[in-house]
Amino acid sequence: MKQSKLELKGPLPVDLRGSSLVASVVQLLEQPIRDGLLSEGDRLPTERQIASVLRVSRVTVREALLELEFKGLIERRQGRGTTVTDTRRPALTQQLVRRLNSERRGFIEVMDLREATEMPVAERAAQYATPADLMRLEEVVERMEREVSAERYAELDVRFHYLVARATHNPLLVKIVEWSTEWTNAATRTPMLEGSQRRIASLAGHREILDRIRSRDPEGAALAVRNHIRSILQEMEELFSERLPGAR
Repeated sequence: MKQSKLELKGPLPVDLRGSSLVASVVQLLEQPIRDGLLSEGDRLPTERQIASVLRVSRVTVREALLELEFKGLIERRQGRGTTVTDTRRPALTQQLVRRLNSERRGFIEVMDLREATEMPVAERAAQYATPADLMRLEEVVERMEREVSAERYAELDVRFHYLVARATHNPLLVKIVEWSTEWTNAATRTPMLEGSQRRIASLAGHREILDRIRSRDPEGAALAVRNHIRSILQEMEELFSERLPGAR
């Protein structure tokens, strides 16, 4: 694997250790990209290397990389590591909101709502899920793994997130998740679930959420939901890229 041009010096400087370690790591990694010290295609160090040099957790590094990815500054691919994108390219959400019609713009807003609500829902599910809750979630994931119809898979997707909410044993949270999943209904989800690679990524996301809930890891469950929702936004970009003039 090609070595990164970015040479980090650790630990994380004291003046950057604010209230949020994640924000501090984002600032440290973002600056050389903004300054042009790193260009499109340049590789960043691995999560393990960054965490080791800066003396922060890998969870912190992973969160920071997610922020940079959401800003459209880096791209992470299995087997290729993390590379810098074309910094002239607008951030993912800015690009979509500007170019997509009002219906799709509404979808972006709903996904933002889902991230804001479903992360704490997953945290609570990891704390309060009963063996029966876990069994129901496992059953749905197993059915998703066997399902061949994209439409039926999308319905199971909705069912999974509903069951995560039920595992909190708070009926108000269940109702909030029901509302948001109605807005991102099966008809909207189905096109994004066509194709083996999209399906594999979706399954991996749901399996990770379930595993974190089962292991009683509230922080990990919330992060798994965040990763899952942001991967959906990435899939949206790929799905609509051919229809967007100037998109890459």
